[in-house]
Amino acid sequence: MAGKTKAAGALEAYRREIISDGIEQRIAELSEAVAAYEANRADRKAQERELASRQERDEDAVLAAFEEAKAAGAKPSALANIGLRPETALASARARTSKKNPAPASGSDAVSAIGDATQGGASSTGDTPAPVDADRSLAEQSA
Repeated sequence: MAGKTKAAGALEAYRREIISDGIEQRIAELSEAVAAYEANRADRKAQERELASRQERDEDAVLAAFEEAKAAGAKPSALANIGLRPETALASARARTSKKNPAPASGSDAVSAIGDATQGGASSTGDTPAPVDADRSLAEQSA
């Protein structure tokens, strides 16, 4: 046992001889800085995941509210004109929805899926903005 103690003491003496106190201090500071960096990096990743999750929930809520407004009779072009048609949020939510519920690609279902996809932005559902002149003539007619 005395041999191990003597060897440990010799190793410690060797370390002190090779590594100065200044280097040890800098290594300790570096170690603390790396630990703080790693902790912040992990925290940032967790925050990014939470923000992405919140954004998806908000996009889904926007899509649901937009579809409900359309079903109640709101004109998508009018909603767009007043800033209530955020295309990016709607497109993201629709893409997620289509990934979760892919349309069948065979038989008569394929035809209806294609029809549904083309009608999403078609004038038959009122999704495309009406020309300005048409909007004015409608406003003039109802005035």
